[in-house]
Amino acid sequence: MKRYTLIIILLVLTVKQTFSQNLLITEVQRDSIVSKILRGNQAQEENVVLKKQIIVKDSVIAVCSTVISIQKNSINLQQQQLNNSLMIIKNQKEIISNEKKRARKKGFSGFLKGVGVGAALVVGFSFL
Repeated sequence: MKRYTLIIILLVLTVKQTFSQNLLITEVQRDSIVSKILRGNQAQEENVVLKKQIIVKDSVIAVCSTVISIQKNSINLQQQQLNNSLMIIKNQKEIISNEKKRARKKGFSGFLKGVGVGAALVVGFSFL
């Protein structure tokens, strides 16, 4: 029985001590606590707004990165077209030089044929 009374006395003392600690808060401290709670609520509201702005910013970044990738693809395509055009020009120059060489050869052989035909005609008419 003494044990139970001792436990009850200890419990009452701890409850009384806890209650008395609440009474030690001054009015200035209460005002400070209330202002901190209000600032915390305001910060939570601002946090919601900032989270929405971050979501919007992320969507804008996604759109911009898509546009950038499209522009990079366009640049690569134009670079490839330029390279193909330069290769075509180079090949055309080679074809032209080859045709000039063939024309010179044909021209000289044509000249020789013409001289041969002319000589044959002169010789043929001279026998007549």
